[in-house]
Amino acid sequence: MKKYRITALLVALLLLCSTLVMAIPDPEGEDGNWTGGCTDIMVGKNATADGSVIGTYSCDGAAYAHLEVVPAATYKEGAMLPVYYRPYPNNYNAYIGALDDEELLGEIPQVAETYRYIVNSVYYDNQNCGGVNEYGVGIGETTIGGWSSLRVPTKVGWMWAYSNYPSTSLMVLGLQRAKTAREAVQIIGALAEQYGYVQSGEHLTVSDKNEVWAMEIYGGGNDWKPEYWSPEEQDKLGAVWAAQRVPDGHIALSANSSRIGLITAEMVAAEKTKDKPDLLCSTNIFSLAERRGRWTSGTDFIWYKVYGNRSNASHSPREWSIVNKYAPSLGVKVEDPIFFSFEPDHKVAVQDIMDMYRDYVIGDPTYDVTMNAAYKLSNGSTSPMASFFGPSALHSLLKISPTRLVPTRSSVFTYVMQHKDWLPDPVGTVMWYTPGPALSGCYTPIYAGTTELPEAWSRTPMTEVDRESAWWAFTMVDGLSLIEWQNAIKDIKAVRDPAEAALLAEQAEVEAEAAALYNNERGKSEEKIKGKKADDKREELGKRAAEQYLTEYTNANLNAVADTYWDLVDYLMFKYYFRSGKSVPTTLPEVPAAAGM
Repeated sequence: MKKYRITALLVALLLLCSTLVMAIPDPEGEDGNWTGGCTDIMVGKNATADGSVIGTYSCDGAAYAHLEVVPAATYKEGAMLPVYYRPYPNNYNAYIGALDDEELLGEIPQVAETYRYIVNSVYYDNQNCGGVNEYGVGIGETTIGGWSSLRVPTKVGWMWAYSNYPSTSLMVLGLQRAKTAREAVQIIGALAEQYGYVQSGEHLTVSDKNEVWAMEIYGGGNDWKPEYWSPEEQDKLGAVWAAQRVPDGHIALSANSSRIGLITAEMVAAEKTKDKPDLLCSTNIFSLAERRGRWTSGTDFIWYKVYGNRSNASHSPREWSIVNKYAPSLGVKVEDPIFFSFEPDHKVAVQDIMDMYRDYVIGDPTYDVTMNAAYKLSNGSTSPMASFFGPSALHSLLKISPTRLVPTRSSVFTYVMQHKDWLPDPVGTVMWYTPGPALSGCYTPIYAGTTELPEAWSRTPMTEVDRESAWWAFTMVDGLSLIEWQNAIKDIKAVRDPAEAALLAEQAEVEAEAAALYNNERGKSEEKIKGKKADDKREELGKRAAEQYLTEYTNANLNAVADTYWDLVDYLMFKYYFRSGKSVPTTLPEVPAAAGM
C-alpha cells in the first residue's frame, strides 16, 4: 500500500458527501420479515456456464469490514473450547465500554483439528460473518426475522449465526470444522440444537465444489434451557432448522425473507433413506410448531409461513429482480407467489452474478429513481447529481423514496464464491471480493489456498480515515462519486471494468499453473516418500506449492487494486470536489497489468 498523509479536508469531505453506513440492528422482538439487510444468490453447477457452483453474500449495514486469515490448529484429546459473550454495541463508544463486560459462559468440546479459513470481520466489535475455508467451503448469510418468541434468551443459549467471538459464531464453527457444505450444515444444526440459538431467524448460504444449500435457522423457544437438551427428545432442542439443497440446474436466493416451502413427514422420511438427502432438518420441526400454536397437524406445513411468518407469500422487489434477470421467460411479477428455486433461461457466468449486485433495473420508472422528475433540469436533461442511492438528505429534500433492490449503498462488502470440482481444493474455490457497494467496487479474486493477506485488507481503523486501509479507499471512492454521480460512475467504470476483465481473463491460466504445481510437487515426491501416510505427505507437499503461488498472486492483485483505488480517490477529489481541471491527472489510474503472475 502507498503511504499518504490524510488531510482534514478529506475527512470533512467524507463526512459531507459520504454518510457512513450505520449498522442495522439485530431485529430484537421482530415478528415477520426483516427488510434491512443482505442478499444471497445460490447457483447449482448445471446452471452455470462452466459447471462451477456459486454462492454469494452481500453484507449490508455493518459499518466497517475487513478480512482475516485464521490458521489451522490441532488439539489434544479432551480439549475444550471456551464460549464467551460480550454485549453487541450500537456505536463505537458502546463497543469500547463493552470490552470490560466480557463473560465466560462455559465450554464445549473442541475438535481434534480446525481448518484454516478466511473470515469476514465486520462492525465495531469484529463480528465474524463467514467466509471460506481451505477446503473450499463457503458460508454467507441474510437475516430473515421470524417470531421473537422462538429466540432463546441471550446467555441462556450460546450460539449466534455470526458473533464477536469465533466460539459462538455458527458460521465460523462451520468453516473451522467442515470439509463439505453438507457437513457444515449438519455441524451448525447440531451445535445450535445442543447449545441454544439466540439470534433472530437467519438464512445461511453454504456452498462447496459440488453443491449449495439454503439453511434457515430459528431458536428453540424463549422458554428453552440448557438442561432441557437431549439428542433423543425432539422437544428439547435449542433450535429448529431446515436446509434445502439447491437443484444442480437451478438458482435460488435469499433476501431477508424465508423461502423454504412445503415440508411433509413423508418427505422427511423419504429423504432419510437417501445416501445424500436433498433436505436436512432438525427433528422438532413439526412438534415445536404445534406445541407453540404455529401449526395444526393435518394442515399443510409451509416452512416460510410457520417459522418465517411470511404471511405475504409474494416476491419482494429484490426477489423479483433476481428471477426476472435470469429467467425473464417466466414473466414473474412482484405480486406472484414465491418459489424456492428456478431454472434460468440461459446458463450464467460468474460475471452475470457480479452484475446482479449492480443492477438497479435501469430504465424502469418504478425502480430507477434517476428517472424521477425531481432530477430533471430546465433543459430536460438529467442532473449530474442523480443517483440511485442518495445522498439520503438529497433524496429527502427532493421527496424521492428509492425501492430497496439488490444493490445498496449500505454494503460493507460483497463476494461471489465460485467453486470448481475439477481442480484441487486450494485452487478450485475463489472468492471474488469487493469492499463496499459492488457498483463502485472492484471484484478481486481471493483463492481458498491463500494463507495470508496484505495488512491493508486485514485492518480497518474505525475512528479515522486511513490510507493504509483498503476498505477506506473503496469507501472514499463511493462517497466522492455522489458529488456528481452521473459522470463519476463513468470514471469508476473506466477503472473497474478493465481490471475485472483482465482478472477474469487470466483466471484459467493462473489456475492451470497452480494445479500443475500441486500435481508436479506430488509427483516429484512419489519416489522419496514411502510408508503408511505417504499419500497424505505427498498431498501436503502439493498443497503447499499451490498455496504459495496463489497467496503471492492474490496478494499482488489486492495490493494493486487498493493502490489504484487510492489514486482514484485523488482523481475524483480533484475533478469533482475542487473542480480544478488543471490539477486532475491527464489519465485515469489503472490496475497494473503486471499485478498478475
